[in-house]
Amino acid sequence: MKKCKILPIIILLLLGNLSYSQTKSAESFSTKITKENIITYIKALEKNKKTFRENFIKQVEDNMEFDKMYMEQRGVGQKFIIIPMKKIYFSQHAKDLKNPPIQLILIVEDDKNLGKIYSADLVLFFPKNKTLTQMPKSAFRDFAFQNKTQIDGVYTYLNWGDVKQCELFIENGEREKIKIWKSTDNFKNSSNNNDCIEWNLVTDYYNKDGTVTTEKVPLGKTCTECPPGFKCDPIKK
Repeated sequence: MKKCKILPIIILLLLGNLSYSQTKSAESFSTKITKENIITYIKALEKNKKTFRENFIKQVEDNMEFDKMYMEQRGVGQKFIIIPMKKIYFSQHAKDLKNPPIQLILIVEDDKNLGKIYSADLVLFFPKNKTLTQMPKSAFRDFAFQNKTQIDGVYTYLNWGDVKQCELFIENGEREKIKIWKSTDNFKNSSNNNDCIEWNLVTDYYNKDGTVTTEKVPLGKTCTECPPGFKCDPIKK
């Protein structure tokens, strides 16, 4: 069970500034990662037996708007590839359709093998400004390089089973807190079929003096590979 996978984009957001003086416009970028590469990567995920919600990945694939795909700077020669999703909200975490999230796929290029996909994550962004319907260009780049972003709201990162991994809260352009759902993984090494997963919600609060306060809240146990209250399949031993 991946514990928020320590997502590459989360690492960037937590580290803050990257030492890089050169800037480029998104339009000047090019990459060897193609639409076909992305589809192949996602289709391989469909074969993963640990995908939790039936047909979820297929729905994601069908609703990706490749004609609106764009890139943002991630590092020296590296890119984020962002693919918007159609306004069809099939995630269990997009319940309030009056204020639906901006939904996109975030592709991270491999640091050591440019032109290859390192990771692909589903991101739901719930903007504080309810009139916002799409991410401003360079939003991810701005945060990566400047530790600032143009918009306030909540970034929700999902795995490919539609299970919430992390939530990053942005207020006044800065990190306010991050929530991570963590499990014990104790079922993997146990022969006891009744031995389920114990879950905790770990929240880091970013204080104005630069310190971080951590809070850990027990959530209880589940016999599925997702936290209490989320939908996913029973554990397969």
